[in-house]
Amino acid sequence: MLTFLTTYKNSYSYIVFLDKTGRAEVHKSEYLPHFDNEQRLAMMDYGNPRSVFAGTVQANLMDEQEIRGAIWAHDYYSDVVQFEAGHRDRLENALAVVQKQSPLLKHVAITTMLY
Repeated sequence: MLTFLTTYKNSYSYIVFLDKTGRAEVHKSEYLPHFDNEQRLAMMDYGNPRSVFAGTVQANLMDEQEIRGAIWAHDYYSDVVQFEAGHRDRLENALAVVQKQSPLLKHVAITTMLY
């Protein structure tokens, strides 16, 4: 999960799914519409994603509890939030992977580049 820290109100989060090599690439054309939708749905909780970004993106591997929470949120909000096609299936696949992994999968190297 990527967390975009903000200078005002709540930070924005965006789930990114890794490929089989453990890599992922995400562009602002993917996450900005998601953030715009969040702001529209909860104006009191979020500032404009284009003007409140603090310049820091944090990345972490989601654990089983966090993935289960994301699945719950998907089901709960699917009537008002437009998720990408296959989003819930990818969450279920991620849950299966996390449940099968050894405890050694706790460290991740992250390279973040902002354009």
